[in-house]
Amino acid sequence: MRCAQFSIAVLVAFTASINISVAKSDSPSSELLYEMVEAKPLERKAARYPEESARRGQEGWVQVSYVIDNNGQVIDPVIIDSSGVKDFEKATLRAIKKWQYSPAMRDGEPIQQCQMKVQMDFVLNNGSDGVRKRFRAMYMKASDYLEQGNFVEADDVLSKMKSRKIWNMYENAWFWMLDAKVASALKDESRELSSLSRAVSSNDGDKYLGSDNFLLSQQRIFILQLKSELYTDALDTFQIIEDSPNSQKISANLLETAKKLENYMNSDQLLVRNQKIGSRGVEVHKLYRNSFGVSELNGNLETVDIRCQSKRTKFTFKEDSMWSVPASWGECSVLFEGDEGTSFKIVEVNPEQIDDNQS
Repeated sequence: MRCAQFSIAVLVAFTASINISVAKSDSPSSELLYEMVEAKPLERKAARYPEESARRGQEGWVQVSYVIDNNGQVIDPVIIDSSGVKDFEKATLRAIKKWQYSPAMRDGEPIQQCQMKVQMDFVLNNGSDGVRKRFRAMYMKASDYLEQGNFVEADDVLSKMKSRKIWNMYENAWFWMLDAKVASALKDESRELSSLSRAVSSNDGDKYLGSDNFLLSQQRIFILQLKSELYTDALDTFQIIEDSPNSQKISANLLETAKKLENYMNSDQLLVRNQKIGSRGVEVHKLYRNSFGVSELNGNLETVDIRCQSKRTKFTFKEDSMWSVPASWGECSVLFEGDEGTSFKIVEVNPEQIDDNQS
């Protein structure tokens, strides 16, 4: 089964009630590049720890999305996010490119398959158990500036700390926590969300922050994701909170909001999200619904790479197009590749709305 494609007949308007009309058009459609099904890991060695990072006591993490080709080898690895250490990013990409799988098969023929995401944590066996003196001194200096209301000075200290990036996992978590506090003081919610997400991103985030700080950070992330219209991510965050020990009070406080959000996500309302291509040339959007389109493009988008649990498709981008993904493909994310600074809206539509308009 192929990923169905339609054309959007109207652009999205932000009004109390929004109607969408979807119809076929004579305009050129996107070219389907490829699609695929399942593979099994044979060899997946961890990344080699960069010697200079080990010598300096530097730790961190890297998140990557990648694809398995019809020979069982990894292709198209994309760095989604990291703690900020380039050597770890390079080491992760080198390791993942050597991973080997038994290729996925269809009709007796090997095909490609997507893996959603993997995270590598770089942790030293004899690493520091807590923050070190120099980090603590600079952290306290920035915190003092923040308490005094000297936000610019606090931000300057953080910039100096960030330029060094000689962090262990404790320092990494607490740096991004403090960066989030400064961002909040500067009323930069986008930066605050990004920093809090990095603070809790380690596979042992609750260990480095402590369970109370971890849960409070997740609660704030949930709120910021709602304000940023990252509804699928917000539901995921709520699930993390629910699954965490001693989270009953916070879960109870957020439960009604989470239920309302889920009802909204399952309604006929359009889900509209502003997107912008960052410095990596890639923007990732996690889908909640199976049908989506792009409108109000300002800049250049090159490809739409749909990476699902069991299949993958990749298209050249064409304006005024909509894609419909079979539900059997499982959870999907879309990687939009294009020029840095390109902005657009992604619009998720219930598949029934497309079916009704096509009949």
